[in-house]
Amino acid sequence: MREHGDDIDSYLAPRAAELNADDPQLRGHGLLGPIIPGHNRDHHGYAYTVAWAATRLVVGAGRSVWGEFGDHRPEMPATITAGLLDATDVEAFTDKLFTPPISLRRTSAWVGPLYRVGSNGNHRLHTARMLNLPWLAAAVHFQATAPAWNMSGLVLADSDAEERERGGSFDKCLAERLAVVEGLLRRGVVDGILTGKGRALPVLHCSRLPATWLLRAPAHAARVNAVYESRYPGALQ
Repeated sequence: MREHGDDIDSYLAPRAAELNADDPQLRGHGLLGPIIPGHNRDHHGYAYTVAWAATRLVVGAGRSVWGEFGDHRPEMPATITAGLLDATDVEAFTDKLFTPPISLRRTSAWVGPLYRVGSNGNHRLHTARMLNLPWLAAAVHFQATAPAWNMSGLVLADSDAEERERGGSFDKCLAERLAVVEGLLRRGVVDGILTGKGRALPVLHCSRLPATWLLRAPAHAARVNAVYESRYPGALQ
């Protein structure tokens, strides 16, 4: 990296291109957030803490293409990299790098979490990925996982769900989601029961849910599963 000191962008650009080709950000990563349709108005608990997070576990940011920021301070990755190259006091540089705090939102799953950038930290995450820095100090937001979901609310919560892209009716989307959830229950992936007279207003009550994205649209769940398996090899076997 030091041989590119006078032209840091020429060092970062190929690394961004490599990330975009081999490890792009998760499309629809906003759907990693908690699913809160009306059935869970009494389960809105959350907490903040400070933690070190493995950089590769942050799978989405406000700028969804690695290394691209449009006109929003595009010089920052090069500025951060130059600061690292010139640092004589690594502790002081680290202090500056993580101030103000990077904001991450945590999504729990089988053997470990995934993260996405919250209100602050896009440039620093992109830079850390391009430089292959292993850890980020961050303010981490946790939100409670509710125990029950109205199935119609699950479908409505998927604002960019693939069912809508296909133009399917709401009734068709609901029937398909019910079939997915019934399959998860039958195979023991999720522990719980479905209630609701005649399935007109079915409600899923969970006693064990390894990952909330399993209740999302099947194509989205498959995308997240693929990313999760790349971070935790063998976790889904």
